[in-house]
Amino acid sequence: MRILFAHQGYLAQFKYLALAFARAGHEVIFMSAPVPGKLSGVKQVSYALTQPAEASDPLLIDIVSALRYGRAARETAKQIRDEGFIPDVIVIHPGWGEGLFLRDVFPRSKMICFLEFFFSPEGNFFDFEGKAPDLDTRAQLHMRNAPLLLALNESAWNISPTRWQKHLFPAVYQQRTTTIHEGVNIQKFVKRQGVEVETPNGSILRDGMEIVTFVARHLEPVRGLNSFMRAADLITKNRPKAHIAVVGREEGGYGVPPPNGTTHKEIILRELDLDLSRVHFFGCVDQSTVVRLLQLSKVHLFLTYPFLISWSVLEAMSCSCVVLGSDTGPVREIINDGVNGLLIDFFNHAKFAELACQVLESPKRFADLGEAARQSIVDNFDALKNVKRQVALVSAVASGLELPQEEIIHL
Repeated sequence: MRILFAHQGYLAQFKYLALAFARAGHEVIFMSAPVPGKLSGVKQVSYALTQPAEASDPLLIDIVSALRYGRAARETAKQIRDEGFIPDVIVIHPGWGEGLFLRDVFPRSKMICFLEFFFSPEGNFFDFEGKAPDLDTRAQLHMRNAPLLLALNESAWNISPTRWQKHLFPAVYQQRTTTIHEGVNIQKFVKRQGVEVETPNGSILRDGMEIVTFVARHLEPVRGLNSFMRAADLITKNRPKAHIAVVGREEGGYGVPPPNGTTHKEIILRELDLDLSRVHFFGCVDQSTVVRLLQLSKVHLFLTYPFLISWSVLEAMSCSCVVLGSDTGPVREIINDGVNGLLIDFFNHAKFAELACQVLESPKRFADLGEAARQSIVDNFDALKNVKRQVALVSAVASGLELPQEEIIHL
């Protein structure tokens, strides 16, 4: 079988799936923007983005951007086709526009769309803090969905990582969507003894220390930075031996950017009197450092708007961390309060701090939560198990099978 993957960022949610097909002897091409990286058995091709055209109306900005990606992907797909590669199935993240024209190049190929997020003015990201989006924002969100909907009209089937994400999409697409998360590497993310991590200030974090972790791609309010930092302030004041390890980029993010020349981290630090000798900002680090930090962690805080579950919280759970999570829709899907973690109101930083201090004070009392967290990841988010389900799904779609909505997970 021939499989074409397309994702702007290369690999991402398709890493395990692309590798599984390559190892099974299938011919696999991965098309993306120019991104460094290499996966054994997977041929990487990059599309060349042209300069973006000017949008004549602000509401056309996302459309123009999608056309840029769509045209670039189409031209690269034509080159692949002319070299003799006709995919049986195309697996694509349609969020940036690559999926707009691929089936014009490969009309007989089945296409599977990865459904990550549907932009809606109610019930998730955009009205979380109680302020309804204005009419201009609502219009922008509708237009942002337009390229995604065009790609969905070309898909034979869809896949979504969580039920919460799937149910963001219109019902007509949910009926042709299977929920399978790509999973995490439970062999790598597992509790180990004797681990050490050097902090940016040169101190060493070791087994037995009171270590609280927070990991996010970007340090921003959408991922609860402000609530977390206020909680960290209280934790360090109440636990004089506690250390806070913070991983994440200061720049970028999913939400409203900070004023020019500053970062969300800088803004919240002005409000607090933190002991920065015990609050360690690691920035963006390699995965091995994240693994070791989570292996050392006594309690892990994960906060998010009603948005996406990050790999980091699943990895923390896989490492048997006691997780304190925000009581928001996507988190409730993976954490059963009092069973495999604890759920707390997103804005109640004092409660986060109080419970974190309790865990640090009496770790044995909360050990069952960490063990249950690990088991829930083994049961539901093991990448080796989940990739087999994804392979079965893609193979069935490529074969032209008409699939019942969720039954594919049992194949």
